[in-house]
Amino acid sequence: GCLGLSLYVLSITASSASAQVKTVDQCGQIVTGQAVLAADLDCSAFSAAPAITIDGGSLDLAGFRVTGYPDVPSSFVEYDAAIFCIPRKPCEIIGPGEVVGGNNGISANRLKLTAVTVRGNAAYGIYGYSLDGETLSLSKINVSAAQITENGEGGNPR
Repeated sequence: GCLGLSLYVLSITASSASAQVKTVDQCGQIVTGQAVLAADLDCSAFSAAPAITIDGGSLDLAGFRVTGYPDVPSSFVEYDAAIFCIPRKPCEIIGPGEVVGGNNGISANRLKLTAVTVRGNAAYGIYGYSLDGETLSLSKINVSAAQITENGEGGNPR
């Protein structure tokens, strides 16, 4: 007899949704996954919410500037920021780029910040906060090659 051999080719395609990088180009956007700033984003007149909220993701500033609202009227002080990171979720901001003009520049309880200038914010450059029963530790706020300067009352990292 004759031995027949069948060959089956299995084609696997990667999900494009998981690798898709979103563009940030409007005040009030919420970032999940990977995102990149499309141009300078001036939210100095946008008082409804932080300029950008990161909900478990990363934002590449791509050399651009995020300008926040200098005094967000909120009872949740942590929310008063140009960039707000949702509690207990990963939050990464990648430079080069700048975060300026907010009440707080960046507000987070988990943060990886690389090569970003945070300056000219009314209160804190980085407002690190803890939640009920949680201890804020420096191991949750990781800053490298960043410049945090010329911020208001608390100045620089809290």
